Amino acid sequence: MSTKLHTKSYGNNDRLFFLLNPNEDIAENDPVRVVDSVVESLDLKEFKKTVP
Repeated sequence: MSTKLHTKSYGNNDRLFFLLNPNEDIAENDPVRVVDSVVESLDLKEFKKTVP
């Protein structure tokens, strides 16, 4: 069975599933902002090469 990686470009201001605006609804000191920053800084180029 073959698995293909599907990706979609998005921006942090996109409203994907929730009716909230992260810049308005999440406090500036909320830990989720640290997680978001770390995830956004990941370089996934090499990972994408390994996934068919």
